Amino acid sequence: MRTIRFTMFIFYRYYRSGRWEKVPYFHTLCSMSLLLFLHIGALLCLLNKGEMLFNNNKDIFLVKFTTLFIISIFTFWRLVPEQHLKAMEYEDHMIKRGGWYLVLYFILVMALLFLSMIY
Repeated sequence: MRTIRFTMFIFYRYYRSGRWEKVPYFHTLCSMSLLLFLHIGALLCLLNKGEMLFNNNKDIFLVKFTTLFIISIFTFWRLVPEQHLKAMEYEDHMIKRGGWYLVLYFILVMALLFLSMIY
């Protein structure tokens, strides 16, 4: 749970500035949901169960994706309210290291998905 909150804090801190500053919490929820889907997709591909999500029927995939996306946004919304993210404070070196770990994690998951598609 602590890792989820810290990851959400990193996303929230990023979306607080720039062109997303009006709705940083919603963007954080969407980013966490997409990160969750990447994680689930990589695990399913590793277990050779990718057809559970990625079958030939695009309409069913869209319904599954939309349903899971809404459920995951609601779950993250209930787990970590926006007030908790606003109240969180971390040292700068932890935030930078966490950001690099997040980028590294994203690259590794994408590489894993790519390799599982090849083999």
